Amino acid sequence: MAITVFLRMKPTPADLTPFRKAGQTKTIKRLQRTGYFYVVALILGLCLTDYRNLLWWPTLTGIAISGFFIWCTFRAANRLKNMSSEEWERRYGK
Repeated sequence: MAITVFLRMKPTPADLTPFRKAGQTKTIKRLQRTGYFYVVALILGLCLTDYRNLLWWPTLTGIAISGFFIWCTFRAANRLKNMSSEEWERRYGK
């Protein structure tokens, strides 16, 4: 009888904190992995490109766009890392 009472009780917000934090941690890791992918893609692109027949402005534009993507993903991951689990719940829901 006592076991069924415990199974029917709703969890408190303190009990849900690790679960919310796990979703937040998963999102942070995915953003960081995306940022590292952009870094590796930029380095490989710079290493494997033949520069003899290239114009300078498309190359600089591509480097700038790649740098912007890298900055955005790591900035978003850092903002989520500094966010409390209550704010995470308020902004992004369950």
